[in-house]
Amino acid sequence: MNNITGIYITLCIMQFVVLLNITVFNSEFNGITMMINSILFLVGTIFYASSRQRKNIN
Repeated sequence: MNNITGIYITLCIMQFVVLLNITVFNSEFNGITMMINSILFLVGTIFYASSRQRKNIN
């Protein structure tokens, strides 16, 4: 998978989690939403770091 695609998918999932929390769950699970988005942010950061590292090696 292309690294930019991975970062974009991570961003879309983060937005979907927020939208789902607000519309379906009526903002009852804000803590869980924040935890999921933090984990997804770390996944996106790992995608970015790995792409930078591969770019520097080549």
